[in-house]
Amino acid sequence: ERSAAVDRSELAGRVELAGLQATSLRESAEQLSRSASVDDVAEVAVAIVRKWGGDHSAFFALADGRLQLRAILGVEGPSGPLHGETPLTLETPVTETVKLGRAVVPDAAELEERFPSFARVLQDRGWRTYGAFPVEAGGAICGALTVAATPEGWLTNDRRDLLVPLSAQIGVALGRALLYEEMQAGRLRERVLARLAAKPVSGEGTHAV
Repeated sequence: ERSAAVDRSELAGRVELAGLQATSLRESAEQLSRSASVDDVAEVAVAIVRKWGGDHSAFFALADGRLQLRAILGVEGPSGPLHGETPLTLETPVTETVKLGRAVVPDAAELEERFPSFARVLQDRGWRTYGAFPVEAGGAICGALTVAATPEGWLTNDRRDLLVPLSAQIGVALGRALLYEEMQAGRLRERVLARLAAKPVSGEGTHAV
């Protein structure tokens, strides 16, 4: 009888958690749908992760074999491999998630063994948990979302179950933003060409004497 009560309690807890996850993802999708540019998407993405309890979050866009930091929350000032541009040849959890196309959530021992310089940055900040999640748009990896937290083991399976679909939502929003920016650039080119075509050619209207 007691076992049955425990089972019912656990089932109710899982149902409640599933409801909270669905609500969180529905809200994140709504927020991202209002993002018109790549920078808008990046800023909304890291704000969502902070709202969900991460102490630090960053979004990197992939361009020309390098990861470019586009948005960050939860840290002040430059901090080595967490900032600026990172070539894919550098070994970090962020570059690895982009190259592998899957989430990379190393534990403390793996961080120290495989990414020692990166681990020191995290230790200086007091972050014991770190994860990187690939972002895909149009069938190709186009960036990465990262999260760091002070408690060890913060990235539970439940939180990963939120961050993986969030990364997919970010990819959709990013693809939409890139398309919009391309359309805007195309319209600008058309206006410039139209103005050039309407401009009189130098010397036009003069006659040799």
